[in-house]
Amino acid sequence: GFKHLDDIVGRTDLITINYVHLCRDVMECLAALGRQQEAAGYQQLGLESLRLIYGSVEKYLENYYHRKSRLYAVGALYYYAGDVEKARQYFSEIGKAPRCRHCNDQGCEDYQEAEGLLLEAEGRLPEALNCFREACRESKGNFLARAKVDELEKRLRKKR
Repeated sequence: GFKHLDDIVGRTDLITINYVHLCRDVMECLAALGRQQEAAGYQQLGLESLRLIYGSVEKYLENYYHRKSRLYAVGALYYYAGDVEKARQYFSEIGKAPRCRHCNDQGCEDYQEAEGLLLEAEGRLPEALNCFREACRESKGNFLARAKVDELEKRLRKKR
């Protein structure tokens, strides 16, 4: 179970950005298992880590050159804890933000992935599938988007 993951999270330094990503990854797994209440605990750890590193979540989001990916990271912490409306607040800002410095693509995989998550939450599976496919085109190494494409294709086949 997740005892082993708790050990890994417990051994990771709270004051690194990798800790936030680790919390989000654990939350993603817990949410997929329908254990969002447990995921909320990791959300709090991730947000606390951002506060320790940057002083506040708002200061974390101020970085002009990484704003899209940071909006996605914070929104995902809310999404996987089950707070879709709070996630939507962060995700909706991604399209308006400047392209991240580390991104060479014209599109934005974080934007497509965030849109896909929101559409899936609304039950709009064909549109969500298209977003995840686009995220895969933007980044071949996007394992979440690839998994979501497989999952949604199976779910849509079952509906037919």
